[in-house]
Amino acid sequence: MRNYCADCTIKHLSKALILSNELRWYPSHIYLIIGNLSEAEDEVCQHYPALADQIRAARLQLMPMAKYCSMDGLPGTAWDEIVMVFNDVDLQALVEDVGELLHAE
Repeated sequence: MRNYCADCTIKHLSKALILSNELRWYPSHIYLIIGNLSEAEDEVCQHYPALADQIRAARLQLMPMAKYCSMDGLPGTAWDEIVMVFNDVDLQALVEDVGELLHAE
């Protein structure tokens, strides 16, 4: 079983947030975003299952966006769809909520 680490959880969520801000210029970052969300989920799944579920839901919502992202850029109106999904997921709010919860211990 993996040891729980609040700082690692915040690190992975923050990394996903930073990468999402660069997605327009580096579309292949979607894979790194999804990977960091998965790592954050793994960090908290034993101690905070509801939080892990929230992170998992964000990851699953973003996964279909990978079909638009390649090293060649984004096709057509794909950026608009990606922006709508990221607005729904709101990684910034997730990072803030997790920080408050995990450091309140």
